[in-house]
Amino acid sequence: MVDETRQTDEARQADAKQAEAKRIEDNKKAEDDRKKADEERRKSAQQQALVPNAEGNVMVEAIMGPYRGQHLTMTAADGQAAIDAHWARNPSEAIYEHEPLSDEDRKAAVDASHAWAQAQWDTAQGTGTPKEGETEGGVTRRRAIEPEDKPGGYTTRGAGAGGAARR
Repeated sequence: MVDETRQTDEARQADAKQAEAKRIEDNKKAEDDRKKADEERRKSAQQQALVPNAEGNVMVEAIMGPYRGQHLTMTAADGQAAIDAHWARNPSEAIYEHEPLSDEDRKAAVDASHAWAQAQWDTAQGTGTPKEGETEGGVTRRRAIEPEDKPGGYTTRGAGAGGAARR
């Protein structure tokens, strides 16, 4: 009877070892399948190169910030920087799911989008500071506005001697 009990215990242990080995093998296979799926997803989501137009500008789609949902045209370097900063995407790529951004990354992306928008506004208003190397010789020259340069400060065809006589 002791032999039967011993044989039964050994059989149970052998079955447990086999079950454990099968479980480990199944876990490895499931992990490999997950890795393959992640790799395929990454391959399908890899960025296509931004293609610049004739002027060297690219188009990106803002996905956060003040221009969210709009297609923006910018220099190729700015476009790639916007994509790398996570506030824009290449509109020619398929939309894909990716890991959510951490709070710090999301705040940095929003700040970068607002900084770019503010720089565009400052440039348009003429209030921005010029970038280093933007002016020749390091000297900024401003043209003085003369009275004849003001709008309406020019003579029209009808205001001359002939125009006055026609009235």
